Order: sequence, then structure tokens, then C-alpha cells
Amino acid sequence: GRARLPRARAMASRIIAQLLVAGTGALFRAASQAWQQAIVNGRKAGLDKAAGAAGGAVGKRAGASMTLHEANLILGVQEAAEWDVILKRYDHLIKVNEEVKSFYLQSKVYR
Repeated sequence: GRARLPRARAMASRIIAQLLVAGTGALFRAASQAWQQAIVNGRKAGLDKAAGAAGGAVGKRAGASMTLHEANLILGVQEAAEWDVILKRYDHLIKVNEEVKSFYLQSKVYR
């Protein structure tokens, strides 16, 4: 009876060690994949500033750029609006979004 007890403890210790190693490896792989996906998503969203600065295209999105019509819709101005009205709306949009910590719309207009 007593001879089996140390062997059972050794076996249980080995199983626990294997589970810890396997769990740590799985956690590391998941974190690594999440990090890689975040980088891919950031590049798709145009947040790769290093690439943008290196290419001389600061603030460019990876996809198509916003049309003048889209910018007018976001700012709520007519196509024939005067420049001071456009700047006033732009400044207001940036200020309001900074107050509520919503940078999504700011980033759409800024790019």
C-alpha cells in the first residue's frame, strides 16, 4: 500500500507539470495570434503610421480614400459651402468627439 503512494504522487506531479506546459504553450500561441491579428487589422484601418511616414503618405488609409461627397455628409455642409463654414464644422466635430472620447469619426474625417 505505502509503496504505491510515492509512485502515484510522482505520476500526479508529472501530469500536472505536463498540463502546465501545455496550457502555457496554448496561452502563448493564442496571445501571439491575437497580436498578429491586431497588427493586420491596424494596417487595414490605416493605422500603420510607420509605413505611412516611410511612404510619404501620412494619414492615408490602406483602402480607398473618402470622397468629397462623403466628407460633406459627415460635416453636414453643402458642396458649395464656404471654407470658413467647413472649418467651423470640422473643429466642432473634433471638439465634440474629443469630449466623449470617440475617435472613430475623427479618424474618418482626418484621413
